[in-house]
Amino acid sequence: SIIWNASLPIKKWFIAGAMDGDGWISTTSKNRVNERFSIGIGKVEESWIWEFKQLLEELGVKITKPEIVPAGYRNHQVPFVRLHINVRSFISAGLFFTIDRKQKKLEYAIQYLKNIEERNY
Repeated sequence: SIIWNASLPIKKWFIAGAMDGDGWISTTSKNRVNERFSIGIGKVEESWIWEFKQLLEELGVKITKPEIVPAGYRNHQVPFVRLHINVRSFISAGLFFTIDRKQKKLEYAIQYLKNIEERNY
C-alpha cells in the first residue's frame, strides 16, 4: 500500500528498481534495419506481478501479452508470469532503468523511434 499511495516520482523509481532486477529490454534486427524493441518483466511470485501490472497500467503503460510460462522453459524449475510491455507506452510514461546497459538500450530505442516518426512526416 505504500507504493500505491506514493507520489508519481516514487512510483517511477519503484518501477525502475523492479525492471532493473527482473525486467529486460532487447532489440532484434537484421543489419540495424527494421529494428524491433522488446520490454518485459518476469516473476515467479504471481500475486506480485499482477499488482505490478496494475501499477504500470495506472501510469498508462500497455501490457501487450501477459503469459504464464511453464516449468522447464529455459531451465526454469517452476512456472513464472511474464509481462510483455508496450515499448512506446513505457517511454511515454517517462519510465526508465537505472542499470546503465538497460538504460542505454532504452535511450537507443527512444532515438530510433523518434527518427522513424520524423521520416514518416
